[in-house]
Amino acid sequence: MTLQPHTSFKKTWRWCILCVSIIIASYLGFVSLVFVWIGFTHANQSGFWVPILAGTVSLSGIMWLFFRIARRILGQMKEKAFLNI
Repeated sequence: MTLQPHTSFKKTWRWCILCVSIIIASYLGFVSLVFVWIGFTHANQSGFWVPILAGTVSLSGIMWLFFRIARRILGQMKEKAFLNI
């Protein structure tokens, strides 16, 4: 049972991609939550529901996309192709 020489590099690269996607998703999620907060703080104005709707839809889209990407990356890191038996 031997590890392929490029295995650790692939795994490190995938962890880096996962960390970068976490940072990007966190930033975009924060911006979406700010939209929702702005909508609720301006509830006395007409059209206050627009930033609430935009923030909620974008947050759900961001979370869906992030979970799909994370699941795919983690699934690739668990593949048995890393070991050469």
